[in-house]
Amino acid sequence: MDLLQSISREIAALMFRIEVTAEFFRKQNFHRALNGTVEIIDRTGTVIESIMSEPAILELSELQEILPQVIDMLKELSTVQESGDMILLADLLELRVMPWMLEVQGRFLTVLDGVSMLNDELFRKNSKAWYQKLSADQKNVKAISDLYHEVSDKGYSYQNNVRQSGAMGQLEPTGSGMPTLRINSKGKEFYMHSNQYPALEGYELAKSWYKEKCDRYIIVGMGLGYAVSGMLEVDRFVHITVYEYEWSRLMLSFALQDFEKWIESGQLTICYDPDFCQLQLHREKRDSREELVIHYPSLLAISEEKTRESLEDYFIQYSSIQNQTYLLHGNFKKNIAQKDEEVSVLKDEFYGKDLYIVAAGPSLDHNFLELKKVKEGVILATGTVLRKLLNAGIRPNFVIMTDAFDEVYEQIRGLEDCGIPLLYLSTVCAGVPQAYQGKRYIIYQNEFAPAQEAAGEKQAQLYYTGGSVSTTAMELGIVLESKRIIFLGLDLAFTGNMTHASGTPKLAGRKEENLREVPGVNEPFVMTSKNMDSYRQWIERRIIRYQQECREKKQPPVQIIDATEGGARVNGTILMELSKVIEGAETN
Repeated sequence: MDLLQSISREIAALMFRIEVTAEFFRKQNFHRALNGTVEIIDRTGTVIESIMSEPAILELSELQEILPQVIDMLKELSTVQESGDMILLADLLELRVMPWMLEVQGRFLTVLDGVSMLNDELFRKNSKAWYQKLSADQKNVKAISDLYHEVSDKGYSYQNNVRQSGAMGQLEPTGSGMPTLRINSKGKEFYMHSNQYPALEGYELAKSWYKEKCDRYIIVGMGLGYAVSGMLEVDRFVHITVYEYEWSRLMLSFALQDFEKWIESGQLTICYDPDFCQLQLHREKRDSREELVIHYPSLLAISEEKTRESLEDYFIQYSSIQNQTYLLHGNFKKNIAQKDEEVSVLKDEFYGKDLYIVAAGPSLDHNFLELKKVKEGVILATGTVLRKLLNAGIRPNFVIMTDAFDEVYEQIRGLEDCGIPLLYLSTVCAGVPQAYQGKRYIIYQNEFAPAQEAAGEKQAQLYYTGGSVSTTAMELGIVLESKRIIFLGLDLAFTGNMTHASGTPKLAGRKEENLREVPGVNEPFVMTSKNMDSYRQWIERRIIRYQQECREKKQPPVQIIDATEGGARVNGTILMELSKVIEGAETN
């Protein structure tokens, strides 16, 4: 059985190498592709010899019946490699070698299970290397000290320990042989990794994380270690720090991945962090050159609610930026070509005046007509509510739009010549400023390198955005020194089970999945989404930071008023009815 397990592990590793090598061929990285092909041919030959050495395994594999074809397959690979036909080489690897390995592996998996892939030798090597790198305090942690004593016993078998404990019944084999893990968290079951090629999935995830100018990564969640190994496959020179809170998963990864040389070299640091204290300290002191990434299935399994929500908020923000990268860059190039003035030229329009930011939350229906009484203030409408206001006879002073996706154009379709000046983020859907016929002003945002570079060249102001149009509007009010900033329609929750106010393009009923309970304005708690809650928290943090800035400058802060009259409670804002806000402004 030990030999069968060893062969099965090797076949799983070879299937991963085939996929990666074929990718190198198609990327025309022929040096790595040809080296990979030589490795595959040599290791496949060794696998065949191992199968032939044990009659029971030979019978199970049915290799003897097709041995001539397999030998011909390897000869053909060598011949094509010598001929230099790179396209055919990639095809042969995927169309001939891979199917045969999958077939053989499938037969082996009829007598093996997920635990069979756990490698005691790897476990011992990884554990010892890890222990030697730990601080004295960490070595005194009971789970860690117990581990060291266990692996020091030459007769200790982690695989046997797992079998005897019965604790890892959710470790399952996949089509490639390498195991995945089925998790039950809060009554819901989900998989940590792919049920077919978990190693390849980890490699693809690592590629999505990888940035050429970054050589240090913080990975939250080890899983079974596939993404960590994948990152070292993508770039063997990176430095990685992994934070894992679940002891059993950390130990499983030690029995599945070859981490030893990376740990010993100092390129891989693994932190057992059950309460996330070490991660929090690292986040607070994180170098700007470090990239923090999250293994999402590990995130879902976190039971401690506040920690999970904090990491979820980061994940949402990070994923949004990553998924929109090409879109943001494409929009930016087209938008700066418009050569519009930068928004800070409007400072005299905002300075010392009340700024009414009109968002599209459901509560807007209750009080937005009060805006007709505004005489001296500035009404800044988000794009979603522009049509609603105009239809009600309310002409805002400005409209602001920030979304990069094409769908945002629907907010102004038919209103392109309405005459309301447009304030737009430098990465907004390029179709919006291209079509808009009124006066336009561009907003350069922080934390987007091309915008920062352009602002530097033009000596223009940079603005934090917070990820939404309302948070961007608030930042404008702060930087341009409005007298007061007044929100309405800023529900940030599903007031009346609705997402938006009536007469807006996004009006819909709420979905019942993945909601959060947060303090409300008119009731103890309201339901909100992860995205909206992240905006609420951004506003709260921005207010704290802004107030600190004012104390340092020894100047009074601008009042930030929430006149939404519903939705989620935003700490740091002053609750006030809109009618009283306007009445107070007009009588001063």
